[in-house]
Amino acid sequence: VNTAVEPTSLVGEVCRDGVPALWEDAHEMQHDRVLYGGADRVPKAGSFAILPMQRAKTTVGALVIGAAEPHAIRMSDLRTIGLFAQLAASALESAWEIEEVSRRSRTDPLTGLGNRRYFDEALAKVLAETDRFGGSCALVIADLDHFKSVNDAHGHEAGDVVLKAVAAVIQGLVRATDTAARIGGEEMCVILPQTTIGGALELTERLRSTVEEAESEWRSSVIKVTASFGVA
Repeated sequence: VNTAVEPTSLVGEVCRDGVPALWEDAHEMQHDRVLYGGADRVPKAGSFAILPMQRAKTTVGALVIGAAEPHAIRMSDLRTIGLFAQLAASALESAWEIEEVSRRSRTDPLTGLGNRRYFDEALAKVLAETDRFGGSCALVIADLDHFKSVNDAHGHEAGDVVLKAVAAVIQGLVRATDTAARIGGEEMCVILPQTTIGGALELTERLRSTVEEAESEWRSSVIKVTASFGVA
């Protein structure tokens, strides 16, 4: 199971303690306990074990195993199971490192939005999916008005603060299925799958008005900007 673990869950407590837990006779367990998180509960099993997966003294996950018969998993088995947990932790860490490298290659480091490469890939994908499955998609492009004057008056660091604030506005208003990206210096865009022109215009107006109302604090100054939008 690949799932988020809540700290108060049974697996969360074992991960926090960093010590393997074993129930040779799992009938003694509290089956109303949350196992990982949400509505799941500890399953009914004969024997049950939770082993934290650790890398460099940091717990990165847990290996959870169960058996139908009581005493099928014994204390003497934990050493062997622990070796599997170590291998799994190593593989998980490697996967995370690969994903992190991939994420960085597709992310604008200043704003946290997608970069131009990510935008190009996402746009091609959404257009292909729209052609295949029908419906319509939309593209919204924003360009901050007179942004050079912000840099001239307050410096490039202040300009960076403004860009991050505008990016945060965009991220806060788009759907999880949308793609927000920075494609130029002060140019940002949103790809909207399965969206009509009316829906795109409605979002664009919310973006425009929210950017206009937002304030960016820089030293003793409050900077406000506006943006112009195009919709297709």
